[in-house]
Amino acid sequence: MRIRKWDDSNYFIERLETYWNPKEKQEITDYKFKGFYSTLTACFKAMNAKCLLINEKAVSDLKSHLNEVERSNQKLFMALAEIKEAL
Repeated sequence: MRIRKWDDSNYFIERLETYWNPKEKQEITDYKFKGFYSTLTACFKAMNAKCLLINEKAVSDLKSHLNEVERSNQKLFMALAEIKEAL
């Protein structure tokens, strides 16, 4: 997952994903666009609301989904703490 700056007033989110490329007939791992946002705060909110940090392959039932949600929340809190320290 990464957040990049598009221009002076916009950010965008990309997530590293593996997908099938029919033209090359192989799986490719690359960053896929997930949305534009006006602030970093909006980016973090969207990552949480859209469950972008959840590993869908690790989810098989409700308990594993809840574990992934907790793990993604911890990642967000750690990232926010690092940003806070840098300021």
